[in-house]
Amino acid sequence: QGADPTKSSPKALGERVLDALSLRHAYNNFFQLRKSTGTEAMDGVRVFSMMWVIFGHTILWPLLATQAGYSNIMALVPFEGQRNALLATWAGQVIPSAEFSVDTFFFMSGFLALFVSLRKLRGKQAFDAVKTAPILYLHRWLRITP
Repeated sequence: QGADPTKSSPKALGERVLDALSLRHAYNNFFQLRKSTGTEAMDGVRVFSMMWVIFGHTILWPLLATQAGYSNIMALVPFEGQRNALLATWAGQVIPSAEFSVDTFFFMSGFLALFVSLRKLRGKQAFDAVKTAPILYLHRWLRITP
């Protein structure tokens, strides 16, 4: 009997690595919607939080640099009652408030860990859930430690 041509064979490791690095493959996957997981709203929160972190680091790291970071520091930081510097404006308060995006990541991490844990524990008896909980903590610890 011959192999069924309608079923694709599993890809070798080299082919999977090339697919992961392929621009064509990434472009095609970029426009694919994933199946509903119940946490789609978290994707938008994650995107805005990442943009907020990148924006905050882009503005604040040159301020902390030992070398000259900005040539127009007076336009950014309000010195001696300067009201037109960026950080003295209402919109400029977004920059020092970027630390709240880290809190957003902590919240999402805890939420998604609980969401996945509850999904794994669904349908188990109370005693089975108590036995499974330490394994879930061990799995989480192994995932976040290098």
